[in-house]
Amino acid sequence: MGRRAPGPHPPPPGPPAASWEARRRFPRLDHASTLREITVVGDSGQVWTGTDAFIVCLWALVEHRPKANWLATPAGRPFARAAMFTASAWRQAVRTEGQPGAVEGPACDDQCSVPR
Repeated sequence: MGRRAPGPHPPPPGPPAASWEARRRFPRLDHASTLREITVVGDSGQVWTGTDAFIVCLWALVEHRPKANWLATPAGRPFARAAMFTASAWRQAVRTEGQPGAVEGPACDDQCSVPR
């Protein structure tokens, strides 16, 4: 697990994607797309999706900030995109099964084990 960037206090964890709480807090967000594509909402309401969201997540972890800075460059962006798609495929492979159209709960409550 990575360390978060220093700040006055760590932000509370965000609500699960497409949950009722997420819909209440972010009514203008396309919630269906948050189940298909990584989405980050910043402290001031900024929204990043896809490759940009992946880079923002890395940048928020202090030890990954230099890599995030490189991935944000034209030379690094294809690698960020490939990593994002790989992470998305992994998420799809381990996601919990539920009723079609149902909002899925977290697969491992922020404490996923490392794949072997």
